[in-house]
Amino acid sequence: MKLIKPQDTGSALAVPENIPEGITESDEAIFSCITDFELTAEQQERITNPQAAYSRVKSLLAVHWHPEFVPMDLIERRISAMFPNVEDSLIIPTQHNVLMYRNEFAGVEVDCYSRGFNQKVQLLLHFKKERLAGADVLKSMLEHTFKYRSSQLFEYIRAITRPNEEWIGSAAESTGADAALVEFVMKASKLSHHQRMKREDLVCCLEDLTESIRTGKIVIERNGQFVSLTPPDTVSVELQAKMKKDKGELSIEISWKKPLEEPVSAPLIISSDEPEILLTDAMEEAGLDDQEDHDNDAAGDDDDDDDDDETDIPK
Repeated sequence: MKLIKPQDTGSALAVPENIPEGITESDEAIFSCITDFELTAEQQERITNPQAAYSRVKSLLAVHWHPEFVPMDLIERRISAMFPNVEDSLIIPTQHNVLMYRNEFAGVEVDCYSRGFNQKVQLLLHFKKERLAGADVLKSMLEHTFKYRSSQLFEYIRAITRPNEEWIGSAAESTGADAALVEFVMKASKLSHHQRMKREDLVCCLEDLTESIRTGKIVIERNGQFVSLTPPDTVSVELQAKMKKDKGELSIEISWKKPLEEPVSAPLIISSDEPEILLTDAMEEAGLDDQEDHDNDAAGDDDDDDDDDETDIPK
């Protein structure tokens, strides 16, 4: 696979506010522009003319082999060049959840769940190609598994780009992941960077940051990893300036928290009537009475419950 890098235009890439979940025509167009699966003449030459040949090999076995993006005709030519005197061979290509063929044989690598191992396992299926005529159930299972595995990839990407503590907690609980693994996944949404740059480059960097803050969305990217931030209208800013002999330091920290829901307080009632104090059914079932409250008061209740919203009731 060859990657084609677009030319640097010096302008920042625009990141849409709402990224669609599915693959769009624009996504496919961008992917086609930067990705090329066609083999060059040099690559084809290297495939069909291997550096070494094994003329003494008479039998050849390959039943777990991924052809990937190399056409079968080039593969056949490479095998013939590497093993020119083979008399007996069994070569069956296997691809994840996709049937592949060579001569009279077919093969596929199937992703399955094993209750005995309590994890995913991979099975290699090899059989005569003629038996596929009545294998409708197998074909349906492979199609379903292919779509399911693809959806898992999108779920994984979504969990990283849009972290959700409930998702991560549920996944950690169901898979038995330890705290170290969970911390590693959570750190995927954190990016640190350090480099030396010229002052004019620093100005350009700060101007990009200022413009991103002005738009309300900051996306910082490096080597394919990125963090997307959406600062609110009001943020906390901490600025420090230091000068010691020949070393100067200027640091700016911008932070914010998600808005917390305001606690719901009981309504305040003002009147000249004293309320009637009733012992609720729940208190009766719990065995609470005035004597127990008195004992607790005498012993000194040192619990950590918040008492700010409690109201003194006259006795």
